[in-house]
Amino acid sequence: LPNALAFGLQEVHPDPEPLKDLDDDVPIDMPDTSLEFSLAGVLLSPSREAALLVLSHGWGDYGSRHHMPEDLWIEKLLTHIDNLVNLCVAHVREWISSNVARFQCGQALTSS
Repeated sequence: LPNALAFGLQEVHPDPEPLKDLDDDVPIDMPDTSLEFSLAGVLLSPSREAALLVLSHGWGDYGSRHHMPEDLWIEKLLTHIDNLVNLCVAHVREWISSNVARFQCGQALTSS
């Protein structure tokens, strides 16, 4: 789970491996970002400052800071970062759902 949230990957080393359905080895086909998020306790996770810098600079309007009011610029930057986080979380949620679905079906069958 930490790798999924920080990197959008099932495994990081030795070779990056995408989030997959563990039963059929098919990657979870959902939009995500290739950017990395900082997670406390994840060894390979970038520092908070480094991750925030990359996330911020990835925003197309980053250079417009001096051309609009500061509070509006910050609001738009936060919206950009929120959208990236939502993409990541939705991808991880789908990965988890696809890999626990068979257990939920199995419980329903055995409790009947």
